[in-house]
Amino acid sequence: MTTALEKECRVAVMMTEKNPAGREYLNAVLSVGILPVAVIVECSEAARRALENNTLRMGGLYEPPSTADLLHGRDVPVYLTKKHSSPECNILLKRLSLDFVVAGGVGGILRKDTLELPKLGFICCHPGLLPRMRGSNPLIQAILHDYPQGATCFQMDEGIDTGPIIHAAPLDVRRGNSYEM
Repeated sequence: MTTALEKECRVAVMMTEKNPAGREYLNAVLSVGILPVAVIVECSEAARRALENNTLRMGGLYEPPSTADLLHGRDVPVYLTKKHSSPECNILLKRLSLDFVVAGGVGGILRKDTLELPKLGFICCHPGLLPRMRGSNPLIQAILHDYPQGATCFQMDEGIDTGPIIHAAPLDVRRGNSYEM
């Protein structure tokens, strides 16, 4: 079944190798009936280090479905790249003629020439309330400083979590919640 958004928008999901956030974003895109035209995966040493840090932070307690499982039975090509902000990846992005990219862990700050390729840019979700809770550990920082927990969807720019905010929402976090709740 094709949604109105699919007919109007060409969407790709970009993530680093085995990134849990990237797989969650892919799952979310698929669950609302959007079939991306591509999944672009960075396979690099930096991506592997980020995955190790992420796994340590979550204590191995949370593992979303694999990319292969999420795409099983769907005609969505997966492209591997050494770096998302590379000339080779930019050529792929141009060829795909995308409207926007859902970024689920992109292995670093993307360059302006990459960010400008999709017509509507890159959309990212952040596990903290921007602009206060920028960076890679907003959950821990919010706990340490007694700030509210939340999530923010924003359009990426060249900074770290500094683009225009699309939507932000506080999350009700209580003792006993699990990572995915």
